[in-house]
Amino acid sequence: MEIHYIAKGIEITDTIKNFAEKKLQKISRLDQITDITITLIKEKYRIAADLMIHTKNNTWNVKEESNDVKISIQQAVAKLQKQMKRQRDKMVDRKRRAKSDLAFWPVSVLSYGQEETIPKILEENKFEIKIMSLDAAFDLLQALKNDFIIFRDDENNKVSILYKRKDGNFGLITPESD
Repeated sequence: MEIHYIAKGIEITDTIKNFAEKKLQKISRLDQITDITITLIKEKYRIAADLMIHTKNNTWNVKEESNDVKISIQQAVAKLQKQMKRQRDKMVDRKRRAKSDLAFWPVSVLSYGQEETIPKILEENKFEIKIMSLDAAFDLLQALKNDFIIFRDDENNKVSILYKRKDGNFGLITPESD
């Protein structure tokens, strides 16, 4: 990690260099820093600290002003540390979300094209087929919470299915006569 100092209107002493290096040690743990440029500019009574940090993946630029050199450097480093931490947390969250999104996909979608699955009968229901008229079956279907009823029509003695349609009406399925 190389540190370059640029000064305009101010002299950079060893104490300022040591202070800046000590503060930047905290940031070096967050990302792989390759190059740091610290620019100190004195304008009237204000001292601005401009930090440009080049990492493996990003370039960070932060500027802070105050009455004291050390306070400017300290505030700039704190601001930079906050930005780098926020960026790292975003990346971690993005990776976590990508992994958790896979957990919500059904296995059949994730393994699509890998192997063919044969459909299976999962549940078997048995219904008692009662002999009744169409009107009695209609009344019974309205009374029950089921969506359909299977019955033997008393007029033609054939098995029929009366069901509720999505549009609110009712449908009737009867076998054709041979």
